[in-house]
Amino acid sequence: TATHGTGAAYSDLSSVVVHLVLIDGTGRRQVCSAAVNSDVFDAARCSLGALGIVTQVTVQCEPAFWLHAVQEPTTLGSVLDDFGHVVGSAEHVRVWWFPHTDAAVVWRANRTPARERVHPESFVRDRLYGFHVYQMQLLKARACPDDIPRLTREHFARRFDRRLEWTDDSFRVFNFDCLFPQYVNEWAVPLERAPAALHALQRWVDDEGARPGGARVHFPVEIRFVQRNSVWLSPAYDQDVCYIGVIMYRPFHWPVPYKRYWKAYEDIMRLHHGRPHWAKAHQMFYHDFVDCYPKFADFVQLRRDCDPQNIFVNDYLRRHLLPPDELLPSDSRIATDH
Repeated sequence: TATHGTGAAYSDLSSVVVHLVLIDGTGRRQVCSAAVNSDVFDAARCSLGALGIVTQVTVQCEPAFWLHAVQEPTTLGSVLDDFGHVVGSAEHVRVWWFPHTDAAVVWRANRTPARERVHPESFVRDRLYGFHVYQMQLLKARACPDDIPRLTREHFARRFDRRLEWTDDSFRVFNFDCLFPQYVNEWAVPLERAPAALHALQRWVDDEGARPGGARVHFPVEIRFVQRNSVWLSPAYDQDVCYIGVIMYRPFHWPVPYKRYWKAYEDIMRLHHGRPHWAKAHQMFYHDFVDCYPKFADFVQLRRDCDPQNIFVNDYLRRHLLPPDELLPSDSRIATDH
């Protein structure tokens, strides 16, 4: 699904596959790499299971390394005013924006020869208050959603409005606890369109916050950066991208309103030529993907060649990838809805 991290000089996980073996729907064993069977290779590296079963894969690895990370408070306005510099200011850069405010933090990480672990975590601040107390506050906010902007300001001031540093093995620095069950949506927009998209999202959140009964949304909006690649269905295909992710927490697994937020967010992402993350729920369908992926029609034809009997077709593929004229009779509702 083109899972990604962040870094202007780094692409997604699909791009580090250098060789694979695919058993397609006809039983053929297809050996693929950039030099052999290259079209199938570029399609299969992010194929959603549509082409067959990948039985072997070779991934480009490197020796383990350590990272030194620094997180600093700032404002979204400052980030967007100096966007190009921020994106390239470290090997790995991540921005969290706190909706209903202009507050943000910029996290930067670079490789380091240091081998002395430095951890800024505080049990009271990050676990007791940042997890347990916050979950109770979010539960209460289900009945009092107007509390959410105040809670966001409070948590920024108490948890994020300070400089923090980490030094550790890269996998420990990259990974963090996602806390509660959550609804998540994430799209990639062309890097040059990201400031305009974020300005539009901020305007919508501010307008909703000023309106009685308007949407009240959780923090953060996560902003990350991925280098272009040649994987046909990667959101970073042929373009450097900025991933913009939104979230609504589900305290103690209770549902919260999110559909108005998702609709506005997706409308903004579409307007700025966004492509959804394949592992997130989205409302994009065959004709939408034809428009936003240059190789999408080629992928659909390759899928027909690799799986003419539709052995690997499932509900997701029917809903999002198959042309309307290829839907089974039982799928007529999908075609009508689209």
